[in-house]
Amino acid sequence: MEKLKFIPPGKSPEEISAGVWYPRCFSELCRAPSGLLATWWPSGLPHHIRATANEWTFGADKRYESGAATGEEIRAEYLAKLAEVCAESNRLLRAEREDYLARSIPPEYRREIDRVQLKNPDAFDKVQTWTPAGERPSLIVFGDTGRGKTRAVFHRLATLHRERGTRFLALTADELKRQLIAAALNSNTEDEVETIHYAEAIEFHRREPSSVEGRLRAAEIAFVDDLSQAKLTPHYAERFFALVEHRMARGLPLIVTTQLDGNALVRKLAGYEDQFADTAACLVRRLRDFCAPVNFGFDAAP
Repeated sequence: MEKLKFIPPGKSPEEISAGVWYPRCFSELCRAPSGLLATWWPSGLPHHIRATANEWTFGADKRYESGAATGEEIRAEYLAKLAEVCAESNRLLRAEREDYLARSIPPEYRREIDRVQLKNPDAFDKVQTWTPAGERPSLIVFGDTGRGKTRAVFHRLATLHRERGTRFLALTADELKRQLIAAALNSNTEDEVETIHYAEAIEFHRREPSSVEGRLRAAEIAFVDDLSQAKLTPHYAERFFALVEHRMARGLPLIVTTQLDGNALVRKLAGYEDQFADTAACLVRRLRDFCAPVNFGFDAAP
C-alpha cells in the first residue's frame, strides 16, 4: 500500500525540517506497516494538543489501511485538523505571553500608547526599531524625567515578547542595588556588607531569595531603569560593573535609562566622591561604547 505523507501546502524545506513531527508515542503505529509515512504538525505544541494530533494520526492510519477512507478524504481531514491545532496552539501561546507581560511589566506601563501625549514621538519610535540582534545589541535611553523613556522601553520589550517570545528581566537601579546588598548580607562576609538600606535589603532578600545578579547575567535582555538614581557604594560599584562587563563581553543585550547625560551621570553615580570617580567614568564609557543611544531631550541643558 502506498504510504501517505501529510505536509501542508506552501511550506518550505526549512520549515518542514524544523516542524515535521513523527507520531512515535503510539508503539502500535511504529510497529505496524503504517499507511502514513509522516504527519507534519507545528513544533512546540502543548502536550494535550500534541496528544490530540497524535490520536488523529493513529486513527487516520488505521482507516487508510482498512480502506475505510481514501487518501484524499484523509488529506482533507488533515488540513482541517491542522488549522484547528494551529489556532488553539496560537491562542494558548498568546495567553501565555500576555500572562508573562502582566507579571513582568508594571500596570502603568502596560497601558495603550497615546501618541498625542508623547513628548518625543521620534525618540519613542527610535526605541521601537531597536533590536537585540542589531550592530549594537544594547541600548541607553536618556532625557529628563517624565519624557516617556521607561514607557518606550517597556513597549518595545512587550512587542519583542509577543512576536518572538523574548524574555527579559527589569529592575530599577535602586531595586538592583538593594538586592545586591541583600545578597552580600546573606553571604555573611562582613567586609562585603553595606550598611545603607539595611532593612530594605533584608526585605528584598526575603521576597527574592535567588541571586538577582545571576538572573541578570542569564537574562535574554536585562533592563536597568533610572540608572542615575542610585549612587555607587563599594559593593554596588564592584558587582554592577562586573555585571555590565559580563553582558558587554558576550554581546548580551542590556538596556538602561537615565535622567542624566555624560559627565553629569558620572558625577551622580560617584556621588561626587573621588573614590568612585574612576569606576563611574569607566562604567559610563562602557555604556557609550556598547549601547545605541536614544535622546528623549532635556528641558534645559544638562
